[in-house]
Amino acid sequence: MRGASPQLPADCSVGAGVSAQEIGNAAEAHVARLLEAEGQVILARNWRVRGGELDIVALHEQVLTFVEVRARTGTVHGASDESVGVRKLRTLMRAAQAWLAAHPEYQECFWHVDLFAVTLDRTGAVQRLARYENLTLDELARPDRAQRGGAWS
Repeated sequence: MRGASPQLPADCSVGAGVSAQEIGNAAEAHVARLLEAEGQVILARNWRVRGGELDIVALHEQVLTFVEVRARTGTVHGASDESVGVRKLRTLMRAAQAWLAAHPEYQECFWHVDLFAVTLDRTGAVQRLARYENLTLDELARPDRAQRGGAWS
């Protein structure tokens, strides 16, 4: 897990009347800025293929990162990272393979899937930001993950 950013941009207000889509878009923009600050180049945002979507595709030193961003306000419905399971990861991996097929110039790159889980308060301040790198199906099937109610370690 990497450190949390103090707050989403001022143009992200998550008060009453703000849709889940708007919250997700703001969190994705925030994560894209974090990746760019690391020196990664954003190649695609919200890339869709039948049966899946990649929130962000980034490139750094010949390594592609396919990013899933999950954002929630509060934890009434569970933490944002708990909403990603085996089925979603399989979908992400199929979408990543479709992206690579559609962009043959990147076929030789190494690649991995990362999850950014963002929990916001009502003002848009980040309460929690966690980054899980190099997700694998084996990681999701670990018994200790199920014992913690699905939370990532």
